[in-house]
Amino acid sequence: MTDWQPIETAPKDGTAVLGYFPAKRGFVARQDVVPIYWSEWGGGTWTNSTSGCRLLDHTTHWQPLPAPPGG
Repeated sequence: MTDWQPIETAPKDGTAVLGYFPAKRGFVARQDVVPIYWSEWGGGTWTNSTSGCRLLDHTTHWQPLPAPPGG
C-alpha cells in the first residue's frame, strides 16, 4: 500500500481508488474507507464504486486500491 494522499491529487478518469471520509470514523461497521471513483454526472462528484451512489460526505484523502491476490 502507498501512503494516503490529498484528495485533490486523486485521478478523475474513472479509476477506482480508496477514499477516506473522516466524518464516518468510529462506526461499528467501518464506513470511513470506501472504494470510490470520480463521475462527471451532475457536474462532477465522488461516487461509491460498489453501490454507484453519489457521496455527499467530504473525503479528504485517497490511495490506490491494492492489487488482488495472486491466483
